[in-house]
Amino acid sequence: MLTKGEAEESVLARLKSRFDCEHVSIEAIGDSERPFGWVFFVTAKGASDVKVPNTVIVNKYSGQVVATTIDHEPERIIKLYEKLLAHNQAAGANWCLTLSDPWPWKHWWNRSVEREAKEAGFYEIG
Repeated sequence: MLTKGEAEESVLARLKSRFDCEHVSIEAIGDSERPFGWVFFVTAKGASDVKVPNTVIVNKYSGQVVATTIDHEPERIIKLYEKLLAHNQAAGANWCLTLSDPWPWKHWWNRSVEREAKEAGFYEIG
């Protein structure tokens, strides 16, 4: 599990390498840690032609750094991300259910979560 300091380092390193910025700074949104991790405001100077995200989410369990192509308000991004996590966790909790043919159900569920993520504009910064 990541600490806040490790999350900040990860965000800065990924943003600098992906967007080729001269200067990137981040600031945590709020004083408290979210159940999934942290949300940061991003300020970038000297970025290439690619638009640097305004807000990023760091999942403290997976180390995943997520941004969105749509300029949502921070609270909206948090709600959308929490909804996706809840859907994903629900699918994981039901992995052992014995259905007559579980494969199509699981395939449909994964597509549903993936579709919701795409509609919200989410992408991972690797």
